[in-house]
Amino acid sequence: MDPYRQTDKALLIEFGNRLRTARLNLNITRDELATRSGVAKGTLRAVEKGANLTMLNLLRILRALQTLDQFDLLLPETGPSPLETAKLQGKQRVRARQRNSMAHKGA
Repeated sequence: MDPYRQTDKALLIEFGNRLRTARLNLNITRDELATRSGVAKGTLRAVEKGANLTMLNLLRILRALQTLDQFDLLLPETGPSPLETAKLQGKQRVRARQRNSMAHKGA
């Protein structure tokens, strides 16, 4: 599956299907997952059908399914590039550099 060729709705449905499969593979009912996660049973049902969910509910569900370690796959932690490290000389970058308007127009 190429996620870039999928609509947002199709991705939500796929996520819901995967969530339901993970829950069933662990032999957990929706009621039990609702209790473990603190997410309402109706919300879980809706998410499994492809409804949108909040990041907080996502974290709660992943934690309850003991798959929170997979969360790192969504956006792996990265450090600055070696060039940035040399420029920063140990300082942590806190903002993006403003683009040069001439360079941006030519790109």
